[in-house]
Amino acid sequence: MKISGRGGEVSVNSATGGLTLDGEFFGPITADKVAKGVRFISKRTISRLRSSGGHLEAGSGNLEISDAPAT
Repeated sequence: MKISGRGGEVSVNSATGGLTLDGEFFGPITADKVAKGVRFISKRTISRLRSSGGHLEAGSGNLEISDAPAT
């Protein structure tokens, strides 16, 4: 799944593919159980997680990852 542009809150749960966020998102971002990874692309950062079997939350300058499998 790819979400592009500008926006507020983004929440994705139990995705069998991957998630790409391309743009500026200002609300909290949560991703739970995204099988093929999460990728953030913005003016400030490019981040990539190969897989997110657990929980990812980003917002207000914080990034929290929990229950993710070790690689």
